[in-house]
Amino acid sequence: MNTHSEMQIAKMLNAFPQSTANVKVLLLTYSEVLADIPDRAIQETANRYISGSVPGQNKTFCPSIAEFREAAERQVKLIEVRERPRLPAPAQPEHLRTELEPTKWRPRPADELARHVEQMAHFRRSMGIDPNAVEGPAHADLEAKYSKEALAGVPDNPNRSEVPGYERVGAAGHRVVRR
Repeated sequence: MNTHSEMQIAKMLNAFPQSTANVKVLLLTYSEVLADIPDRAIQETANRYISGSVPGQNKTFCPSIAEFREAAERQVKLIEVRERPRLPAPAQPEHLRTELEPTKWRPRPADELARHVEQMAHFRRSMGIDPNAVEGPAHADLEAKYSKEALAGVPDNPNRSEVPGYERVGAAGHRVVRR
C-alpha cells in the first residue's frame, strides 16, 4: 500500500469519531490486511466511505477493517468492469451513414437542362396547360375577374383582407365581402 492509499485511509479515519486505538497501529493493520488489494481500489473505497456512498454503511462510525476489505474487493471488481474494452459500435448501412460528403452544388450541363425543360413541358401538357404559355391559368383567371390595376395594388406578401374578393365570416355568421 503506497502513501497515497495510507493518506486516504487516514482521511477516512479522521472523518469519523476517533476510537481509543493507536492510529499508527491501526494504519499498519490496514496496510497488512489490504496488501493484495490495488491502491486505486483502496483510495476509491476510502473516498466512498468518506462521502457515505457505500451501501449498508454505518454513517456514524468508521468501518471495521473487515468491512473495508470487503468493500475494497467489490471496488476491484467494479474497476475491472469499468476498464473492460468496449465493443465497437455496429456499422451502419450505407444509406444511413452521416459521414458521407453532402452533394455539392454544380452547374447543370446543357443536356440535363434541356431534359428538365422537356419534362416540365410534358407535365404542363398532361395538366392541360399550354407548355409555351408564360402565365398560367390561375394568373389569367385573376386578370379576367379583377382589373390589372386592382391586382397591382396588392402588396407582395398581402394579408388575406388586402386581397380583392376575399370573403370572411363575421362573428355573427354573416359574410363580410371586401372588394
